[in-house]
Amino acid sequence: MDFSSINGERKKEKRKEVKKVRKKVIRVMDYDDSHFNPPHTSGSESRWEAVQLTRSRRNHSPSSVTPPIDVTRSRFPFAIVWCPLPGITFFCPVIGHTGICDSRGVVMDFAGPYTIGVDRMSFSRPYLYLTLDPSLAANRDPGQSASSAWDAGVDSGCEEYSGRMHNICCDNCHSHVARVLNDMKYMGRSDWSMVGVGALVILKGKWVSASHALCVWVPFFCVITAILVYTLIGANKKL
Repeated sequence: MDFSSINGERKKEKRKEVKKVRKKVIRVMDYDDSHFNPPHTSGSESRWEAVQLTRSRRNHSPSSVTPPIDVTRSRFPFAIVWCPLPGITFFCPVIGHTGICDSRGVVMDFAGPYTIGVDRMSFSRPYLYLTLDPSLAANRDPGQSASSAWDAGVDSGCEEYSGRMHNICCDNCHSHVARVLNDMKYMGRSDWSMVGVGALVILKGKWVSASHALCVWVPFFCVITAILVYTLIGANKKL
């Protein structure tokens, strides 16, 4: 009996099972909401389906009053949020990680392959945020509130990206936010892109606090200063 071939076949079967599971897994991290009671789900239901099911059981009807921003809980209703990427942002402050928040301010981000993070961004709490106007979500059914249309767009984009492989250059967290905006037809547009999203939040976003801004820009200026000093020392040695 060829045990090596049997072990090889078993490994292939396990890999297939892992791939199937990864396509369904949604990471729900510290979803801190007193009204959020995740139902018991069977193995056939994904974590994203569990979130959807919970929302329908609560009969959540978003009110016309926008909840206040709660920095301590990282809640930014109707906002695109941004945080730095460790190491990379020090060299280029305009590069970072983005997510988008629903009507209650709960952030959703494309955290990795087949993974949507809920209520906690992958790398840190938000540093920068841009509050958008939900009334500009054009993809709305008759009688549907602006908040409900916004949430529907967030849900649709997250459901789509929960089944996608993450590509840091071509299909990333910015692409996920762009897909959400396209699904809700924000400002009547369906051509939002990762570049447009990045430019929008960097140019028009607000810092959560002055210390958050310093944490991004001070390391960058330190790196630039170190490069200049090294260059000048090298030039003097040649002289």
